[in-house]
Amino acid sequence: MGKSNNTRFHNKFVWWSVADCDCKWCRYYGGKKSGCTLETCCCTEERAEAYRLESEKKKASVKRKRKIEAERNAGRYA
Repeated sequence: MGKSNNTRFHNKFVWWSVADCDCKWCRYYGGKKSGCTLETCCCTEERAEAYRLESEKKKASVKRKRKIEAERNAGRYA
């Protein structure tokens, strides 16, 4: 049988999350006693990007919630 054109990928990778950038997942992490075996962290760019994206998502969520509350309040008291 041939490959179907209706194939969908539901779990597309977007970017690393803050939880994914934790040191315990790093290949150079030596445990609680040893810590990281490198002089500088190899994941600094990914970690910074994950923090930035997560803060943007939180800000957008707060804006969305405030907008919904404003619309509800305008409808009640108008």
